[in-house]
Amino acid sequence: MGGNVQASAFRNQMGCTFDALKTYVPQMGKLLIDCVRHPASLHWEVNEQLQKVKAEITKASNNHHSLLLEAIHSAGYSWDLANPLLAPKSTINSRIVQFSRNLLL
Repeated sequence: MGGNVQASAFRNQMGCTFDALKTYVPQMGKLLIDCVRHPASLHWEVNEQLQKVKAEITKASNNHHSLLLEAIHSAGYSWDLANPLLAPKSTINSRIVQFSRNLLL
């Protein structure tokens, strides 16, 4: 098929972008639906992302400007906008992460 697929996530939304020829729109739609309905990750992919997240959390904890912005968001907003951009260190090895590891290929 050829083309480009890009995913991004923000504080309150997630997006996926496909770039390809118009003739491949049905295949792109099927691929997007399959990725949402049947997500699959390999063990090494999850472990790699966990290491990246831990490094980002450590880096962010040393940046006082980002800590201040996170505190302002949690104090000034409610619902999704009050959630932190980075997960707290305590949740990295939580039951949710352990549960998701059990679902991997």
